[in-house]
Amino acid sequence: MVKKKGVFQLTKASSRHLRPAKQVRPMDKALPGQGFPELKPIQGLMPDSKEEFWISLALDKLGYEYIYQYQVFGGNVMGGQKIDFWVLTAPLPTPLYIQSERWHGGSRALESKLKIQRVASEYFGQILPPIEIWDYEIPTPDMAVVVVKARLPS
Repeated sequence: MVKKKGVFQLTKASSRHLRPAKQVRPMDKALPGQGFPELKPIQGLMPDSKEEFWISLALDKLGYEYIYQYQVFGGNVMGGQKIDFWVLTAPLPTPLYIQSERWHGGSRALESKLKIQRVASEYFGQILPPIEIWDYEIPTPDMAVVVVKARLPS
């Protein structure tokens, strides 16, 4: 028996207790009438946010080649990470991070900064400096194009 309440799915753990099974995160899909494109996979992977999708559209529109969810230091293993976009800029690639206050601000801000600094340090001389784009900077797909064009080398 599964009951839904808020953002949690409750499952019957025993005959006496109910416990949260997993948090259900609503996807940031475009609402009808907003005029924004519907979220679609990026290189076969569903994006974690509408901002990531909009950045992929901007990169495509501007003619950049990139690898989505590029894994460094082992990817999902402890100490590893996935870089949102590994943009194949000339003469060296550029790591591009899409940040949000929810996942990269507050108490997580230092951890995010350290991850970016580690990539910059470990790949020194092999990449251009990593770039952060915050969700508040790209409220629309058109702004994503403007920001990408301004931040990435052409």
